Amino acid sequence: MNEFTAAAPPLPLTMLEAGQRFRVSAVCGGCGASERLADLGLLNGTVAQVVRPSCGGPMLLEVRGSRLAIGRGLASKLLVQVASPAEAFEPAPAPAFPVPA
Repeated sequence: MNEFTAAAPPLPLTMLEAGQRFRVSAVCGGCGASERLADLGLLNGTVAQVVRPSCGGPMLLEVRGSRLAIGRGLASKLLVQVASPAEAFEPAPAPAFPVPA
């Protein structure tokens, strides 16, 4: 078991504050939302950090050394678990679908 709050249920990414680290747990959306988040590197198990929360605009995230912005609607479909500050960034698992070359 790692340092996650294992007993806590996943919550929408929009509930997190600046500086909080998280692990992606699930996507509550259709194929379009799932594919878009996968394209951005936000797959199940990915550890990332909130740089700027959604305060009426897009959220700014740090994912594996890159910063990206996602809109509040898409961020609300991403369920996450809060990680401890000591939790290391890990490479995301391989996607479950074939990626075109």
